[in-house]
Amino acid sequence: MKHYEVSVVTPFHNVDLDIFQTGIEFMKAQTYGFENIEWIVVAHNCAPEYKEGVHRLLDGYPNVIVKDLDNDRRTPSSPRNYGLSLATGDYVGFLDGDDSYTPECFEVVVEAMKRNKAQVTVFRREFELENPDDIPVTEIVLWDQMEKEILIDKDHWDDVKMFSGICGMVTSRVYDRRFLEENGIVFDESVLFAEDYLFNLEAYGRLDRVLYLPQFIGYHYFINGGSLVQSGDKSPETLINYAKGYAKVFETGLNFGFYMNAIISRLCVVLARFLSQSTSISLEQRRQIGDILAPYINKTTMMEPSKVYSHKVVKESYDIPRNVILHPEEWLANRADALLISDNEAVSALSNDNAKTLTRILEENQQTDMGRHYAFWDIQTVDAYRRCVPLSDYSDLKPLLKLTTRIGESNIFTAGEIAAYIEEETSEEQYRIFPLLRRSAKGNARAFSLILKGHRTILLPDKVKGGMRKYNDDVYANTTAGTVTAGLFSHQSGIFTPTVTAPEALYFTTEDYDTRYLHLLFALRDKKADQLVQPKCRWTLHVFEYIKENWKVLCDDIAHGSVSMGEPLPDSLRQLAEKHLTPDEARADELRKVFGEGFDTPVANRIWPDLRGVYTNKGGDEAAYQTLTSKYLGQSVPCRDMYFETCGTVVGHGHMSKDGYCLKLLNKVAFFEFIPEAEADKDKKEIATLLIPELSSGERYELVITTDSGMYRFRTGRLIRILDVEDGSVCFSY
Repeated sequence: MKHYEVSVVTPFHNVDLDIFQTGIEFMKAQTYGFENIEWIVVAHNCAPEYKEGVHRLLDGYPNVIVKDLDNDRRTPSSPRNYGLSLATGDYVGFLDGDDSYTPECFEVVVEAMKRNKAQVTVFRREFELENPDDIPVTEIVLWDQMEKEILIDKDHWDDVKMFSGICGMVTSRVYDRRFLEENGIVFDESVLFAEDYLFNLEAYGRLDRVLYLPQFIGYHYFINGGSLVQSGDKSPETLINYAKGYAKVFETGLNFGFYMNAIISRLCVVLARFLSQSTSISLEQRRQIGDILAPYINKTTMMEPSKVYSHKVVKESYDIPRNVILHPEEWLANRADALLISDNEAVSALSNDNAKTLTRILEENQQTDMGRHYAFWDIQTVDAYRRCVPLSDYSDLKPLLKLTTRIGESNIFTAGEIAAYIEEETSEEQYRIFPLLRRSAKGNARAFSLILKGHRTILLPDKVKGGMRKYNDDVYANTTAGTVTAGLFSHQSGIFTPTVTAPEALYFTTEDYDTRYLHLLFALRDKKADQLVQPKCRWTLHVFEYIKENWKVLCDDIAHGSVSMGEPLPDSLRQLAEKHLTPDEARADELRKVFGEGFDTPVANRIWPDLRGVYTNKGGDEAAYQTLTSKYLGQSVPCRDMYFETCGTVVGHGHMSKDGYCLKLLNKVAFFEFIPEAEADKDKKEIATLLIPELSSGERYELVITTDSGMYRFRTGRLIRILDVEDGSVCFSY
């Protein structure tokens, strides 16, 4: 008989079989090896079609045990206990039927448990809402999330961190099965709600060491509207049984001497919400619940505000249980409406300009996890910063971004409000994302606005918010150009509204359609345009190639004031464009004459006589497209870099210097360090960076940035060539 190191117990009760199939696929995708996992699925009180479906999906796998269990229990405790009694693995995890493990879960957790001899290992759970109105169960923690592993033994409990927030879920843990067996730890089947908390308190009271993995997301939690947390109106008997179960949970924790303030307060707020929504519970039954819980509620004190518990939540957690549970008569007489409480509410020696930027960033982020980890408050000089904080790259940032985007964590690497995650394409045609603060997004738009002021611009857009993905912290993905465009047209931003050829509304369509044809239609109609702005040089080239291929149809639409081409468009987009189009036969005839003369000679000034420049990004990978674009532009229409963006932030902008047009680093946006090109391939621990006064003109350096978006000594991988350094200002090309 095969020995399994890992057992997984899944209680299954009428779960949508398509959702369960997804969980199966994730189990099969475990890098630890699906065949090495003993999976015990207990079909508990299932309707026949669900019972048959589970057997159909899993009976063919030799490592899967499917058991039917029908009894009068109505919580996962009974099937979990049954599954636990069958488990043979050294380690056991609990997977709910509508959830899934991330592919690396057991490979990472089992290795860490063995190495640390931990009896319980705790990882992170990301969430997915069935519908946007459900209550997010966001598992924000107080642990230092700069640490990959935190091992705690029973003599050094950190109770506030261990028992704050949502700390009771068994699905975010893997247990040493023999430890559970030897200590007789099972689920109390009489506890209807918070049974996980009781199980974990029993385990924590007996274990020697617990391992926390603050950066590792091991579980995907599907929050469905029918769960106990989401559904509101409970029967009086159910609520009384909840209170009795709570009493067991609280008594157990207090007997072990644990910090129970947060657990008692927050669980009682949940019960108060249920009581506020109940339409059938009597005053006498409310008093009965109050009598059961009074000994515990009266032990609580007001919690300290933190990123887990805001000032508002702290006050609610203290007041609401006392008002709703302990004094039901007064509360019933004065209540305004049902309570809707959600934990999701819970949230120098340096002199030159660039060093002052570093000072500001460190001061503003002292209380982030990153700031506490590296003691930002103690850093007084640039040299101290470079000594205390190591160089970083995307491999360091990526696990922290997973915590914000997939769990909804906050205050890890930045104290500021994240406005967007900027997508950056890698050489493998995949995307990395970088956080961009609202303040930084506004700064990007201001820097870009200098190019547009006083001009009539053909502004060809990149993506903005419409149609792009939203992450679990309620922030959308975007591109730098998309956020810049949004900032330019925000009438509350304090930035002037630019004069552009296309209607403003066309930049903010919610439909995810290609609007290139519409933008070119408006651009060609406008003979007075004097500059063209496009995020990338390759797209600028494509503009002229697209015109070359489609000029006849474009001219016909200009003549008739219509839209007849482009990707199939919804009526709303077509109507939006045609609302702003009027027939212009004269302009159409002018353009037909221009295009009829061919494209062998530069065409840009023949289309737009006043055109004096094209602003795009033509460095790096885009440089290859500049020569191809120049045959359409000619010498009279120079192609210039509009800004320099890296890792989601505009850190340089176009600048006219004594030697001509170049890019200039923005010292007030980020703190800059530089790695000589010859040193860039070394291990990052061995690299000594240079500062602005140490740069040499003509040499190339990898740019290292520190921004208020949470990148500290971040290696961008971008090489720039220094053209000039004067009074702390750096002019460069890339």
